[in-house]
Amino acid sequence: MKRHIATTCAATAALLTGCQTSPADPAPAAIYATADHASGVHAVDAWLLGKPRVAEASSSAEPRTLALESVTAELLAAGIRCIEEQARVVSANIANANTPAYKRRFVKITTANIEAGGHVYQVPVVQSVDTVFATGALEVTERCLDVGIDGEGFFSVILPDGQIAYTRDGRFHVDADGKLVTGAGNIVTPEITVPADTLEISVDPYGRVSGRTAGAPDINTQFGQLQLHRFVNPGGMRSAGDNVMRPTDASGHPMTGTPGSQGLGTLKQGFREGSNVNMAKELVDLQLLMKQQEMLTKVLAHFGMIVP
Repeated sequence: MKRHIATTCAATAALLTGCQTSPADPAPAAIYATADHASGVHAVDAWLLGKPRVAEASSSAEPRTLALESVTAELLAAGIRCIEEQARVVSANIANANTPAYKRRFVKITTANIEAGGHVYQVPVVQSVDTVFATGALEVTERCLDVGIDGEGFFSVILPDGQIAYTRDGRFHVDADGKLVTGAGNIVTPEITVPADTLEISVDPYGRVSGRTAGAPDINTQFGQLQLHRFVNPGGMRSAGDNVMRPTDASGHPMTGTPGSQGLGTLKQGFREGSNVNMAKELVDLQLLMKQQEMLTKVLAHFGMIVP
């Protein structure tokens, strides 16, 4: 049975060297690779088997006790669940590869402990789905209400529930009330109202929104001021759908200022920010995940077990 568990651990460990690590982080297996010779199991990744070699890697919860015969199925179940979540997130990245200002997401994996036969085994579990906030390339559109952020910062908007959220998607429109809104209809804050007889609109690098109107065609009238907001930890923000993010305690409070000041980026009218998804990488990742899932399914079938 220990030999079977070791085989399953080695198979399941493949998912840890795969797709969904942050670009800034090494692969988890590279951090936790070791062997538990004392248990008599040779060359098995300690991410899955044996007592944790790095304290931060293990769950703080008490290990669940299982019959030794159940450990193999538990390892397989954990691996398959992680792969399914990874595949879901990778598929979403691929689907949004052409969505302006979309930020790539990745699955962060940690471990939980189970106990059987006097030994503690580790199984992979999904810890969170995090966002990579690398800036996408600015693309020329020549549309006057497309505004790209060249550097750090977010626009703020009012969601339908009245809460403030943040986005880098500067594809703006003017609604029926003359207010500047996003493509999803969320009002940009501070609110900017564009007169109904406006002939043209300009947005300068520092966020001043102005234009000429039919009533005063020879005067450039300022309609409002765009502001930008940045966070100490933007990775702590959480998606609210429609390409907007909500702040959390982890992200901290926003620091607000005029574009071009306080470390904030400047604005470029007639540009939009592209997605930061690398389509080729995501396709390779998805293919690898499918192979890993197939491998674990074959191991499951070999042992004649049902995933718990």
